[in-house]
Amino acid sequence: RQSTALLALYSKKVEKLTSELNKIAEAQKKIEEDMKRKRKLAKEEKLYSVSSNIEREGDRNLRLVMDKVVEHMHTTMEGKQHNKSRKEVRDETLSLLLGMPSCSVEKALNTSA
Repeated sequence: RQSTALLALYSKKVEKLTSELNKIAEAQKKIEEDMKRKRKLAKEEKLYSVSSNIEREGDRNLRLVMDKVVEHMHTTMEGKQHNKSRKEVRDETLSLLLGMPSCSVEKALNTSA
């Protein structure tokens, strides 16, 4: 009886540990896929022609984000009615920056400073 009970407890513990390890492996696989995607994006970064200048995608996205944020702040400071809510501006900002590899954001920040 005792050995059966101990074996059942041991089996449950092993199953729980296996389940946790599987969750960790899935999370690691997702992170690795995300890193591969971002490396590929960094290598294939697009160039845009703006007026007489050429800018990288990271520079363009950062400029667009800064324009939206500064415009929203300027409207707030003047006490005017916003055409977009703070949440909408935040969501637009995140949508522009989330797909970018961090190295692109870093390059854009370094070149704009």
